[in-house]
Amino acid sequence: MDYINILFYLLFSYLLGGLLTGYFFVVWLNHTDIRQMGSGNPGARNVGRLYGRLGFITVFVGDACKGIIVVFFAMHFFNNDWIALLSLLFVVAGHIYPLWFRYQGGKGVATCIGGLCTLQLELISVLFLVFLGLFLLFKDFSKTGLLTLIGVPIGLWIYSYSYINVMISTLLILLILFAHRKVNPI
Repeated sequence: MDYINILFYLLFSYLLGGLLTGYFFVVWLNHTDIRQMGSGNPGARNVGRLYGRLGFITVFVGDACKGIIVVFFAMHFFNNDWIALLSLLFVVAGHIYPLWFRYQGGKGVATCIGGLCTLQLELISVLFLVFLGLFLLFKDFSKTGLLTLIGVPIGLWIYSYSYINVMISTLLILLILFAHRKVNPI
């Protein structure tokens, strides 16, 4: 295994994560900084609140594509699940703590979902059904989504992924929960 290439790929993943779709979308659309508007978050929900469904969808898809790209190419170049998950962890970390924006980014959910769909679509499909059931019960989009994300490491374990994959996915979900600590304490 070529560890130097893995390290460079993880660095690339982190830097890609720091390209905040919401920021660039709003600058292109309105020449303003989304981080100075609404909740101050450059993510899809804040953009959606301010610019409607098209804004939400554009930013969600753009952020999800970052996760899709790093997981897809990690699987292609390294053919290894744990490297793909580690690259997903790094792209999400780059999204939450972007170097380009003084470490103040989004919450990482869309990026995580994109990467997980690329890695394990069946698990994400099951978790989507869990999300719908929990949403009908709690009627709270954010808390339901965060509770559903907790199922990712459990699902990977059920799908017989290695313990290192389960540990990396646990770190990934903890990072996202940590990013939400001020907004939605669970």
